[in-house]
Amino acid sequence: MKLKVRFLLVAAVIALLPSTLWAQKPCDPIVFLPWWEDFQAYPHNTTPPTEPACWHFQGTNEPSIGSYNINGGYLTCILDLYSTGETWAVLQNPFDTSLTVNHMQVTFSAGKSRNDPALNSDLIIGICKNPTNPVGNFTPLDTVLAIPYCSPDTMARFTVDFSAYDDTGRYFCFLTKPLLSSGVNFLAIDSLVFDFNDHCMVPQGLFVSFVTDMSATFRWRQYHSGHAQLEYKRVSDTAWVTNNVTGCYHVCNGVFAPNTQYMARLRQDCTLASNGWSDWSDTVYFTTDTVRCRMPEDLTVTDIANTTASFHWTSGGTAGQWELHVFNSSYDRTFTATTNSYTVTGLSYGTNYRVTVRSMCDASNTSEWTDTMMITTSQCFPVSDVGARPTMHEAVISWREGTNSSGVWEVVYGLPGFTEGTELGSQTVTDMPMATITGLDSATTYLAKVRTLCEDGRYSEYMTVTFTTQGGEQEGIVDAEGIAVAVYPNPATTSTTVAVKGVEGRVNVAIIGLDGRILQTYVKECPTDCEMVLNVEGLANGTYLVRIYNDRIDTVRKFNVAENLRW
Repeated sequence: MKLKVRFLLVAAVIALLPSTLWAQKPCDPIVFLPWWEDFQAYPHNTTPPTEPACWHFQGTNEPSIGSYNINGGYLTCILDLYSTGETWAVLQNPFDTSLTVNHMQVTFSAGKSRNDPALNSDLIIGICKNPTNPVGNFTPLDTVLAIPYCSPDTMARFTVDFSAYDDTGRYFCFLTKPLLSSGVNFLAIDSLVFDFNDHCMVPQGLFVSFVTDMSATFRWRQYHSGHAQLEYKRVSDTAWVTNNVTGCYHVCNGVFAPNTQYMARLRQDCTLASNGWSDWSDTVYFTTDTVRCRMPEDLTVTDIANTTASFHWTSGGTAGQWELHVFNSSYDRTFTATTNSYTVTGLSYGTNYRVTVRSMCDASNTSEWTDTMMITTSQCFPVSDVGARPTMHEAVISWREGTNSSGVWEVVYGLPGFTEGTELGSQTVTDMPMATITGLDSATTYLAKVRTLCEDGRYSEYMTVTFTTQGGEQEGIVDAEGIAVAVYPNPATTSTTVAVKGVEGRVNVAIIGLDGRILQTYVKECPTDCEMVLNVEGLANGTYLVRIYNDRIDTVRKFNVAENLRW
């Protein structure tokens, strides 16, 4: 007798097979179902081997592989069973001990390749214990009688259920018997598929892994319906917690108590096939860890500037401190945060950094680092040389634009020390690096901040200037006769003006340092009202006194020289 086995290039069937099938070595145990036995296809113009791998044949004739068709450049092969008596074909891949044989079935193609009544035979399907000598240990499960004639492309499909098998054999067998004592047999068998039968089997191999203080992962062998119930409970409890699951693994996250022993079990749900529920699997036991320091979650960057970056994360546990690690090839710093937000300063312009964070529950108990995230600081360069030219109620703020400037700036002003939300006003300036602030109080000190606005919502750091408007103590009545003296602008850059009202005659003016030294003197004849321009360009930046005096007046005013206001 001889069998000829063919290889089916059927994409729809192959797509249903598990990836583990293709990695399986010849003659290894059958572990995962469905399991497909189609042997091989061989390139055109090659000679196939005389026998298929992992089959044992015993009887009156030896098998040989032969081709009957060319499909996609490959020979499609079948194994024809030519026999003048009983012949056995035993698959040498045993069913793994994790599989229950009576929960399985086989489907295969069979046909008689010659239309001759003398070739009729029985094909008996069963299980044997000895893979090299099935005689005496073979249990028949079904018989296919008088297989009809057909071409290899139109062979009939048959399914044999193993549910009646109750012995310990683990090898699949074919037995052929010619119907006539003087007849011969010419059978073709092809495309065997082993799978679970419709009986509701107990899921196999339940085990627990990745156990933490509050979580665990459950895995089990592939089963038929794809639906199951997973239950767990404390060993000391009586009530089970039920989870309806699909697939072959399930993660229970954050549901367990630390340092506690649990037990779990699993059963298959076959109700969709009207086969009810399987029995429960063997119970497995596991013990959760002690309380862990939990890794933070959702690390995000909330703000990026030229030299700063702000980060936020979710604590994920009860930690009260965190370590934020910021690094690249030339920078490596770790910062300690007491809240789940932190702003890193002192970074470089337009530079890539990697960032990760971990929880610190105590000195010896820290979490794992989170996955690193990549950030790039802005290349939005700041302005420089910010200056102010104040009058009594206005001030002109000017600056030098930064490298690669966008030509857009923001000017914010307020009283010294103001913070976001307490500023007195702001304006956006385009094209010209200059802004005019109006509506100021006289003789009042202000703080102005200027920054560059760039694309994508980024901006540079602020550069600041402090200035004081004119007026205030430099104006007013000196005595009851209506004499008034004013000094402006204050602060001064290259010059300041002394204005005198209500005085007729010679007026003397002296600029005096805070150490009492007289630095400059001026004299002018005044017809009631007059002004004198004082040259302060040679004076250093700082505070000075100006004395105005004659036979009717002797008063002192204070003024400042601000070198940074000079253009």
